[in-house]
Amino acid sequence: MTVLYNTNFTHNPNSYLTLAIMDAARQVFGGENVVLADNRTLAPLAAEGLHDVLICLDGQRLHEGLLRRVRHAFPTMVLWLFEDPFMLEYNQGHAGLFDVVLSNDPACATLYGAKGHYLPLAGSLKFHHREIRPDADLEYDIFFAGTMWPNRVRGLRRILTAFPDARLKLVCPTNDFLPPLPTDLARLAIQWPVSHSSFIDFANASRVTLTMFRDYASHGDAGQATAPGPRLFELACSGTAQVVDCGGALQAGRFDALRGIDFVRDGEDLVGAIRRILENPMLRAAKAADAQSSASDCELYTHRMARLRAVSGGNFEVRRAAPPSLPARRLRVLMCTHSTIRNNEWGGVEVYQQTVCAMLDGEAEILFWLRRDGECQLLDEGGEILERFDMPAIGWLDCLTDAPEEIAFANVIGQYGIDLVHFQHLGHHAASLPIIAKACGAGTVFSAHDFFLVCSRYMLLNHEQVFCDIGNKSISACDICLRTAEAIPAGAQQTRRAFMVEVIRSIDVFLYGTASSEALMLRIYPGLADRRRLVLGIPAPGGTIQATPPARTPARDGTLTIMVAGNFLRAKGADLVVSLIEEANPALFRFHLLGAAEPLYADLLARLDRPNVTCHGRYAPGDTGLLAQADIALHLSIWPETYCISLSETWRAGLVPIVSDIGALGERVEHGVNGFKVRIGDASAVLDLLELLRADPRRLARMRAGLGPHLWTDADDYAARVLEVYRSVTPARRLSQVGLGLDAGQLHLLPHASWKSLAPPRHILDPSRRSGVRLELPAQIQDWSHVQGSEVHLDSVCGASPDHLERDPWQPADELAVSGWTFVPKLGFDGQVHVALVGLEGGAVIFCPATREARDDIKASFPDAPRRSGFNARIALRGAWCEGRYLVALVNSFGDRAAFGLTGLSITVKAGRIVEASQHRPSNETVTWAFYRVAAQTGEEPGLVLPRVPVGRASWRTNRSLRHHIDLFGELPPDSQAGDRFEIKGWAFIPGVGLAGRLHVALVDPDQGLQIVLSASRELRPDLPAHFPDAPLCGGFRAQARVGEAWRDGCFTCVLVNSVDAVATAQITDRRLVVEDGRIAEAGFDRPDAARIAGILGVLEGRWQPPLTPVLPPAPLAPTPIRRRRMKV
Repeated sequence: MTVLYNTNFTHNPNSYLTLAIMDAARQVFGGENVVLADNRTLAPLAAEGLHDVLICLDGQRLHEGLLRRVRHAFPTMVLWLFEDPFMLEYNQGHAGLFDVVLSNDPACATLYGAKGHYLPLAGSLKFHHREIRPDADLEYDIFFAGTMWPNRVRGLRRILTAFPDARLKLVCPTNDFLPPLPTDLARLAIQWPVSHSSFIDFANASRVTLTMFRDYASHGDAGQATAPGPRLFELACSGTAQVVDCGGALQAGRFDALRGIDFVRDGEDLVGAIRRILENPMLRAAKAADAQSSASDCELYTHRMARLRAVSGGNFEVRRAAPPSLPARRLRVLMCTHSTIRNNEWGGVEVYQQTVCAMLDGEAEILFWLRRDGECQLLDEGGEILERFDMPAIGWLDCLTDAPEEIAFANVIGQYGIDLVHFQHLGHHAASLPIIAKACGAGTVFSAHDFFLVCSRYMLLNHEQVFCDIGNKSISACDICLRTAEAIPAGAQQTRRAFMVEVIRSIDVFLYGTASSEALMLRIYPGLADRRRLVLGIPAPGGTIQATPPARTPARDGTLTIMVAGNFLRAKGADLVVSLIEEANPALFRFHLLGAAEPLYADLLARLDRPNVTCHGRYAPGDTGLLAQADIALHLSIWPETYCISLSETWRAGLVPIVSDIGALGERVEHGVNGFKVRIGDASAVLDLLELLRADPRRLARMRAGLGPHLWTDADDYAARVLEVYRSVTPARRLSQVGLGLDAGQLHLLPHASWKSLAPPRHILDPSRRSGVRLELPAQIQDWSHVQGSEVHLDSVCGASPDHLERDPWQPADELAVSGWTFVPKLGFDGQVHVALVGLEGGAVIFCPATREARDDIKASFPDAPRRSGFNARIALRGAWCEGRYLVALVNSFGDRAAFGLTGLSITVKAGRIVEASQHRPSNETVTWAFYRVAAQTGEEPGLVLPRVPVGRASWRTNRSLRHHIDLFGELPPDSQAGDRFEIKGWAFIPGVGLAGRLHVALVDPDQGLQIVLSASRELRPDLPAHFPDAPLCGGFRAQARVGEAWRDGCFTCVLVNSVDAVATAQITDRRLVVEDGRIAEAGFDRPDAARIAGILGVLEGRWQPPLTPVLPPAPLAPTPIRRRRMKV
């Protein structure tokens, strides 16, 4: 039989893979031969001994202790890895546990030696097949869904540029270890995951579905796989036309089995493949059908399961019975309890534990698990402490989960080879321990000595200390009681019971003393009907067992001796007994109290000082000789006891009991036959019965004669049945003795320390998706007023002084914390500060807003400094994308302008930590380079060809012109007549505005209605203000791009478009560019006439209409040498 087990979290977004593989496994191996496991059920399944093959899926978060625990229970263990090569080093560290390792990456398979094999993921007809829809029914043009690895961001932005009018469906979730989405993508995309069925439906409703493989290393150095992931096969089944950007590392031969899919390796081919499908609906339908057919033939999970069976050679058939397991040693039982008989305070539970130990001597080795006084203790049968574990304090009855105790408990079960855990009581413990025990593969037995599973008030006494009869009431009664008694909010009891349902599911056998306690529990938890339950009673300690009750001689003076056996507590009816003592005639009734009394009642009895009352104190289990001196026993509990050992003891001693008619007492006693029953707290009824029996000793003798072994539990029979229970839950295959370290969180439970505080919804505990880190400048910045012209001082870097960085050793920090002050001289106000991290060696430029702070202390040195000149920024950098060395700069923005200042600080980020920092004065070249890097982060990808200028149709100004000059335009390589690179450089600005704004270079062919738009980067031109006082500091510009498929053949006029405050001003120049066959044929001069100017403006403003007669493309012109113009002032 086969067990499927996903090592990753069950709620991770790829959990559908497990379901698809399980469906295929049931088809190939037979439905009865496959079972699904998780962290909570794997060890119990292994312990059954019915399974021969374990298939571990994914490999992430692999629990090594758990797998070592079950290793010997499975003759064949297979690991199918989903994250090679990105987690190769991690996976290799665990491969030794398995007989066969299947890798999703062919380049990695050989690295696992002879046990390694390549097995890719696949598709599933059940989960992924959809009928191909007619073109008219499709809702989207382009669909993409996937985690936003950096290479995917670049590819999607290229597609947005190439297809601005396409109907897009983008699902682009990120995580804490990836850079934030650019503004243009964030505006269009759903930034959280969707269900897998929705993903397939979106693909089925789209003309083109884009697949882009990951190129990002999260562990180690591997950033790209050499074979496709599951999306390729899933989408092939979905009825969509698929275009795959497979990058450079993927091996071409891995795609041969699939037909109808376009595989591309660069951005231009990607755009071209999408365009061909969008323009030809018949081609789209044919490709979708081809892909669906080929995937169904050989790329389904059923094909993968057949391959897995052939490679592993395991036995995938079901075992009808577990193999016989011969015990090599005595059973090893761990009793989880709140106390033992060796503690100062003990009662029936502790007596029962001691009795079981005595009965099973020689058959079982019994250990005890206690939690008291800030520690957990593991004790042997004799009470010697074997191990201690320091623990935090928790409530006596409040705690649902507690990771420290859960981990220690799991380790003890694993390391000591515990076969089963017998839970006597969960007081003082985390209520989750039965769940932990079962997850460790141990058998679990629960003795219901009280009603702890029903309520923390385990005797079911309400806030008035009266039996609440909750079995016949709704949960609202609990809400009222708990709110009145402890101010606990409504709903807390329901939270507790919901958790106890999970506890109950982890118990193999429930042992009850009486049927009444079983029935009450069933009314609260109907699911108990599905669990194994036994009503066995509870044996009395061995010393009390006698063949027949001793003979009695009535007292000559006519008095009646009354015995109150057991601990003298309020719940045991102590208040009623005190009332009886006060009311009864001391000359006729003598009371003997045998058992420990609560201090409150011990003091009260001492004050009463009645001559007819004798307090004997605590007695040892079985030492009940004093009972034979009495005639009547009182058991007047006010709660529904589950058995009452002292009732068996008094019966056995020949006493006739008077009991409260509730719980086990009311069930075990037959009124007038072997005792008498009274209502709870009815003192008059008890007094009447006492007088009746005192006056009629013959009736008392007749009732005593009817007492016999049928009224109590036979110890030998009980021992045999308990031993049978123990053996029935003991693992059929003994598991390995290793520490497990399991806690509730690892078993897919929401950790909840106390049921008294309502559990928060799961999403509240999820990390925040909001982050202050950005990769773009604030959108309002349109020009720069200062470069290295601000006053800047850093006070602290991660708690260290920047002046001491070279002297003192650096202490790595988990985040970058920078504080100091900065302001622009003579400006008069503070502005908004962003810390800019400028990556070296191709690293990113990262922005994080800083908080402004008052700094009155710098006024003495800088009188013109604004009061809020201080700043404080904290930046958490997570993920491989931001590792590297950075220069630290400050961007102080005020309205539509900003000042740039590069500090002397540089930092190094590695594995999410600031591992190095240094301080050096930057050179002028470094300042200029860093400024250009920062200024270029406008959100527009450099080198991308835009289909139009990104401004609205109503934003054009035609009554203004630009001052401009072009220094460089489309120069070709000196050794060729045609080039594939275009470059333009110069300066341009709008007179009288004083802002540089954004500048785009538009190449327009009005004859064909074509335009090619490039985003230009602004550059410093300090020479301009000498000639033009209104010139901005960054009046220069530069744009360059590779000529490719997006460049249609034509004769283009160069237009400079300057956008300031969302208003665009176009300057039509006299520069002309001729493109032929996707290459530059000519770059020269040609002043356009009025008609051409009107056509150019129509194209730019979206008003262009095609001519009535077709326009032939212009004949090639002789190359015109580019003349350089001098700037005229």
